[in-house]
Amino acid sequence: LHVEDKFFLVSVGELNENKNHIVVLQALKKMRDSGEDISGIVYGICGDGFFHDRMREWIDEMGLQDNVRMFGYCMDVRPIEGCADASVFPSLREGLGMAALEALAMGVPLIASDNRGTREYMEHQKNGYVCNSSSPESFVEGIRFVQGLEPEARRKMQKYCRESVMKFDKKYANEIMRHVYQEEMRNE
Repeated sequence: LHVEDKFFLVSVGELNENKNHIVVLQALKKMRDSGEDISGIVYGICGDGFFHDRMREWIDEMGLQDNVRMFGYCMDVRPIEGCADASVFPSLREGLGMAALEALAMGVPLIASDNRGTREYMEHQKNGYVCNSSSPESFVEGIRFVQGLEPEARRKMQKYCRESVMKFDKKYANEIMRHVYQEEMRNE
């Protein structure tokens, strides 16, 4: 994958209605239709599912064939995610969102929907950009925000991305669970 000269966005997740990839397609179309040159933007989608054929149709209908790459199901998304300028996480609903946490752990800023799961770790304009899941305009703002970061601000955000997920590290989760089980045993 050669994206050195492109602004590379990536989403990881099953292709279904809840994952809401369409809002990102609508955002890209809105940018292009407003006269913005989006030839330097590539949106990669890692995943497969029920909406695969519908996604292809939307891409064609919106004329985004030059901007969107469907990678299909990927056993290891790290090489793709590691090339990304931002990870887009447009889900309508999420429990926690491991794909988002993994992106942050790699220092990749998120452009993410505001939902129950992302509220656990997203900090608007610190580790990415928080969007309204039903608003293509909101995703346009998020794309422009991350794309417009100066190099020093980008480095600072990448560092903060990694720090923002430390509380989800396995060693901390194990310690919390140990306390939960100990408390439960005392209450028996």
